[in-house]
Amino acid sequence: MTQYSNWAFEIPDDVEPALRKCGTFEFLKKAPGITTGFHAAMRAYDAGSSRARFSEALSLATKVLARRLLAPLHSLALDDPLWPDHFAFHRDHLLCLRLAGLGDPQIVSGVALSLCRILRDQGAQL
Repeated sequence: MTQYSNWAFEIPDDVEPALRKCGTFEFLKKAPGITTGFHAAMRAYDAGSSRARFSEALSLATKVLARRLLAPLHSLALDDPLWPDHFAFHRDHLLCLRLAGLGDPQIVSGVALSLCRILRDQGAQL
């Protein structure tokens, strides 16, 4: 069984200040729709406790996350329990992060690594 605490999650130096400025990290702590959706995707792709398997799961789960964060209308149904938090991120954080100078790939990877930190702090396991 893999635990998030087994791996380090370094958010790039150019991304973390923008996440803090926009309040994104605090938002993610209170957004179970995003956290649980990401964790479910990680669980679906993780097939062991090796670093390589974890990295592959992280990459695939991040692709799922990207669609949900950047285009929630196209990737989630309005009645999906994940919808409210993903839409709130799109509405309240995406523009702020872009205005802080981040591109979409930086935003998505920063959010994914932030979610790994949050899940680690919650003691989540894969």
